Amino acid sequence: MFKYVGRRLLVVAPTLLGVMLIVFFLTYTIGNPAVLLVPPEATPEDIARVEAVLGLDQPVAVQFLRYIGRIARFDFGVSFYSDRPALNLVVQRLPATLQLSLVALVIAILIGLPAGLFGALWRGKFADVALSASVLFGMSIPNFWLGLMLIILFGVQLRLLPISGSGTPAHLILPAITLATGMLAMIARLVRNDLLDVLNADYVRTARAKGVSNTIVFIRHALKNALTPVITVLGLQLGALLGGAIVTESVFAWPGVGRLILQSIERRDYPVVQAATFILAVIFILTNLVVDVVCATLDPRIVYE
Repeated sequence: MFKYVGRRLLVVAPTLLGVMLIVFFLTYTIGNPAVLLVPPEATPEDIARVEAVLGLDQPVAVQFLRYIGRIARFDFGVSFYSDRPALNLVVQRLPATLQLSLVALVIAILIGLPAGLFGALWRGKFADVALSASVLFGMSIPNFWLGLMLIILFGVQLRLLPISGSGTPAHLILPAITLATGMLAMIARLVRNDLLDVLNADYVRTARAKGVSNTIVFIRHALKNALTPVITVLGLQLGALLGGAIVTESVFAWPGVGRLILQSIERRDYPVVQAATFILAVIFILTNLVVDVVCATLDPRIVYE
């Protein structure tokens, strides 16, 4: 296992390099930040002076090499707008995004897992049909639309929950539900389908033929093996939650990394966008590594290669 983890860690560096290469060139497609940092009446000479201060007057290849050199020192530069280290701005917002994503993940697991179990146990019945319809709805509904509907219902009409900002647990409810809905539906569908496949497997029928009770067969054999692909999807979806938080945080004015990225893109604040993307990529890669190890621990059929 340790050799496997070591090999996976060796892949992290080139993966991050590829991510940062893509992000670097994509940031340059959103426009010249110097134009936004000068007054409307500024002359081309004024814009050129700002570009020189920001280092944007150099060829793109030179800027990229300097950029890679800074990343190697874990230096992402200074924000064009706040004049603060870009990495510090991202780290300051990171706890809010992780809090929102983890609460959404817990909600998705606590509701999606039992829903999938009951759907498999009640296959073909009305509850299963209702669950399938709900899953389809949950996977199809856009986050921004659901967030707006929750704001109108619980914030504007009923006045039960705050609709923006942070500071109390109540502020977390609506954005967490919005972010969790799609993943909840995916977990429910995955658990139901995998559990049905496992219940029809040969080793489950063999266990029943030996006289093992249905409860033990379900918990010890079927459920454990059905959860392995679910854990894999959860690891992948954590990255999706962090990415989906950009829309959700914007709708609810949640002070996380997602909202910071969107604001930085609008301002063409390259260093902040690059630092935020790097941090999210590291979290995503390490999460996938942890998930692989957990899945291999739960399922002895998985071999480290």
